[in-house]
Amino acid sequence: MRKKLGAAAAVMGSAALIATACGAPAASTASLSSSAPPAPIAAAGNGDEVSVRAGSAEDVFLLTGELRAVRSLDLATPRSEAWQVQIKWLAEDGLVVREGDRVVEFDNSAIVQGIEEKKLKLIQSQIDLASREAALAAEREEKKHALESARIAAEKARIEASVPAELREMHDWQEKQMALRRAEAAEQKARLELEVFEVSAKSDLEVLRIAGEKAAREIESAERTLGSLSLMAPRTGILVVAENWREERKFQVGDAAWPGLTVASIPDLSQMEVIGQLSEVDDGRIEAGMQARCVLDTYPDKLFSGKVEEVAAVADVPGYRTKGGFRARISLERSDPALMRPGMSVRVEVLRRRWDHALTLPRHAVSLKDGKAWVRRAGASKPVEIKVAACTPADCIIEAGLSEGERVAIR
Repeated sequence: MRKKLGAAAAVMGSAALIATACGAPAASTASLSSSAPPAPIAAAGNGDEVSVRAGSAEDVFLLTGELRAVRSLDLATPRSEAWQVQIKWLAEDGLVVREGDRVVEFDNSAIVQGIEEKKLKLIQSQIDLASREAALAAEREEKKHALESARIAAEKARIEASVPAELREMHDWQEKQMALRRAEAAEQKARLELEVFEVSAKSDLEVLRIAGEKAAREIESAERTLGSLSLMAPRTGILVVAENWREERKFQVGDAAWPGLTVASIPDLSQMEVIGQLSEVDDGRIEAGMQARCVLDTYPDKLFSGKVEEVAAVADVPGYRTKGGFRARISLERSDPALMRPGMSVRVEVLRRRWDHALTLPRHAVSLKDGKAWVRRAGASKPVEIKVAACTPADCIIEAGLSEGERVAIR
């Protein structure tokens, strides 16, 4: 279960008083428990005193992230027979492209060679088909001739055998009857051989035709692949070259990419979001639904309101461009296509809690020891315990123990 840490940044007045650098974890809120007070400190003069102030305050957590388009059109490596294809030419990252512009070109030498081989294979299959057709045609004529000869022989034998027995000697008549049966059997055999030949010939030719059609389809497919090796911009926009995670940098000419891998994209700048990384030690400090203020590092005077949409339940593995931690997604109420670009660094102030009326004291006037908070009132030598709601490196929000205007000695 995630441990809820009470660390956060407090913002005094109506503006956030945050002294941490971008991405630095907020200071821990005092979690009070029994403990001995700090040792007495000698009283200080007025120059070492501060007053308890009243005003609005915020419990803010600082997060760093970068802009990402909610929607984008991806340009992926086309499918081909090769496991990987090499990038031969690539448009510059961040270049404004127009619809139809060439943005990526892959090496087509292997495809071109494959097409030539397939064309030779198709020609050979056509030659084999024509040769087989000629051979079968000659064999068909031979079998037809054999059948016709057998039919004529059977007809002659039938005429000879039709002479009545009383007009021939018995021995001669019996021989004619035997000759008829042999001739009819030979005719039947020749007819069956022709029928079997026709079936076999049809099958042989069909196999060769299928082989030729397959070779033709392979050529068509390879030619389509050849055409797809040049990627065109699907719309006008800014080209963003994708990250090559294996090389821990963006794709560049000479890199190999496998089919289906996105090598570039054209984002829709009309709707952007922020992706931040929450360190594992800060797990649980922000939750979905919390409001946020986002400031572009490039344009620090521009403020964009947002909301934490989700925080990943599983931490990312540390690697290229990330130190690990939990991925947080922050939506923006509005986007500015004229200023915003994917990958821009963003400082995110996540509002954990707000007090419309709160007492605040500079952090260096508060002693935090063993989960307790102590201060020394002006002119006093002994510290007194107070209760704080939250602290930043600059200020603490006082819940009990002090009143507005009270003077407190600086530690």
